[in-house]
Amino acid sequence: MKTTFMCRLAIFSIATAAIVASAITAQAQANQQRVFIFGDPNNPANLWELSDPFDAKAKAKPGQAVADVRGRVVRRYVTGPGSSKAALVVKRFSEVRQIVWSARPQVMEEAIFAVQRGEANKAQTLIEPVIFFFSTLKKVPGNLWLDAASVKLDALVLLKNDALITEFINELENGIRDVDAGSVKTLQNRIRLAKLEQATRRGNYAVALRDADAFIKESIEPGVLANLQLIKGDALYGLRRYEEAMTAYLRISVFYGGQGKFVPASMLGAAKAFRGMNIPANKHLQLDSVANRYLNDLIAQYPLTAEAEIAKGILTKDDRAALAQKDAAALEAAQKAGTGEDGGAPPPPATAATDPTAIDDAPTAPPTAPGDETPKADPPGADAPLASPPAAEGTE
Repeated sequence: MKTTFMCRLAIFSIATAAIVASAITAQAQANQQRVFIFGDPNNPANLWELSDPFDAKAKAKPGQAVADVRGRVVRRYVTGPGSSKAALVVKRFSEVRQIVWSARPQVMEEAIFAVQRGEANKAQTLIEPVIFFFSTLKKVPGNLWLDAASVKLDALVLLKNDALITEFINELENGIRDVDAGSVKTLQNRIRLAKLEQATRRGNYAVALRDADAFIKESIEPGVLANLQLIKGDALYGLRRYEEAMTAYLRISVFYGGQGKFVPASMLGAAKAFRGMNIPANKHLQLDSVANRYLNDLIAQYPLTAEAEIAKGILTKDDRAALAQKDAAALEAAQKAGTGEDGGAPPPPATAATDPTAIDDAPTAPPTAPGDETPKADPPGADAPLASPPAAEGTE
């Protein structure tokens, strides 16, 4: 039975889930390089190391340049040959030929973390200075404008304010000609994804589903594909095609688990899809129990995400207590059987991937649904926005 087949696939999805760390370490931040190159990079005089332009408390170290963001100039004191006095040298942003920024600014990391926690307004406030700083440096190799703009778009998507999203998308599309050529495709893909997310929020589920399927055939980027599966799941859920929606959501953790930022939303979507499938004909599959397990695991594994907060509103205290009681009973039974004795570690509590009462006769490896491709390797640092399943059911 197809429903049973896909439900068996569900028990493996959590095991492959992983979330990308949201903040860099303090040590990496301290060793960060920020360099403006004004000419031949082989000439040390053209390499100007900057103090942190996004930290108001930061003080320039000897030899470091200070960026005047408003004035679009960089100031640096330089000591000439045979002189003991340092002379002030000023260069314009327009003279920069290359940028070396060895790690994303701490303020950008905080903005990304805020997006992951669902704090859209905070993320917007944090990322605006970065966008402004790089706004006139879009054509310079190594600039971070695109990355910063993508974070802002993620925040706007979270706010679900379509007027602001449309306005910013128009700004991005008009600014494509100012971005270095290598970033244009990435920007265009991000805009397409945002428009598809808008379509699902507006209830245009059939259009979103059609365009998402077409985009999936074009893309090879794991981050984009994971985002598209999430959009596809949301569209199918909105169309009340719950089993297909569940399949789309679970593909994310099974095939694109390395794109960790999408896993919480896919877990929430899968839980809601299982609940939608919980009709009398499927009663023997205990899908409501499977859904509750997903919600409980989401809260436990990703407690700081916006999806975890939504899950808390869906999963009642009685549901969580029942799951805890079931875990305790399973642990006690295992200990009585000698599993956790003789110095061995006791078995971990049951999860959506291990609960024997959720689905029986599970296969030993996740099957591949018809039409699936071989999973693509996840590139480091792949980025795309978080998206959440529709809050309520609806039809187009």
